Amino acid sequence: MQLLFHLLSGAVGGNLLGALTKGKPLLNTLFGLLGGGIGHFGAEKILELAGVYSDFGAVGTYGVSVALGAVAAVAGRIFLGGKKG
Repeated sequence: MQLLFHLLSGAVGGNLLGALTKGKPLLNTLFGLLGGGIGHFGAEKILELAGVYSDFGAVGTYGVSVALGAVAAVAGRIFLGGKKG
């Protein structure tokens, strides 16, 4: 169930940043899902390295998935040679 929430969080992040940068919605969603999946497996470690895991808990891990989904959407556009705008 947590994996689903991380995937959805990543998709939301990818679509939010993708909409702001006028990216393609399907690609933003796919790359956002990828970022959310990475967040599922690495968010706890990222927060632990930042020293804030005990403060934010599950909400923090989902937030990391949102951020990774947004980064993955932008990185996907860069690697696929997408135009800005």
